[in-house]
Amino acid sequence: THQSDNLILKGITKDVILQVCERNNIVVEERTFTLDELINAEEVFLSSTTAEVMPIIEVDGKRVRDGLPGPVTKRLQEFFEQEIEKQCGALKDKILF
Repeated sequence: THQSDNLILKGITKDVILQVCERNNIVVEERTFTLDELINAEEVFLSSTTAEVMPIIEVDGKRVRDGLPGPVTKRLQEFFEQEIEKQCGALKDKILF
């Protein structure tokens, strides 16, 4: 991921993902990267408040890996959901108005 001061906003979702990664021994490197590095990555995902952890399977018309969400992304989705449920409570069966 880029550092929060390098063309992206500092966000709560990114902070939660970084915390989850640290607790689960997932190595994170914050630095600028090139489009070539992104296209040739093993896995790519986008994070945001609305998308949470969303796998990216294609960059600039080229498949990432085999075109399927990768295992680290899947783990992060699970860890992120667990963390949100822990912090906010499970809302799956509740209707809020």
